[in-house]
Amino acid sequence: MTEIDALFGKARSGDAMGFAEWMGRVERPIRASLLRFIRAVDLEVVMQETFLRMWLMATKSSKVLEGENASLRMALAVARNVALEEVRRAKLG
Repeated sequence: MTEIDALFGKARSGDAMGFAEWMGRVERPIRASLLRFIRAVDLEVVMQETFLRMWLMATKSSKVLEGENASLRMALAVARNVALEEVRRAKLG
């Protein structure tokens, strides 16, 4: 189990500080993955929505994340999807 996985595991048990530490570890790779969207969306909005969805997943969902750095991989997918939602919203508005 990686440190990232251990921290997300703490968040699963309702540990807000564990989740905060997890966010600190995964923020840079998530931001880096969103660079292609930098001109199209507000990255802060995408990051905040990503972290909110991951907190809800950690505390409310029974979904099991498997594999090394599974929470990071899930957060990367969530961030990409949020960014795409923001691009679509900007085109419609």
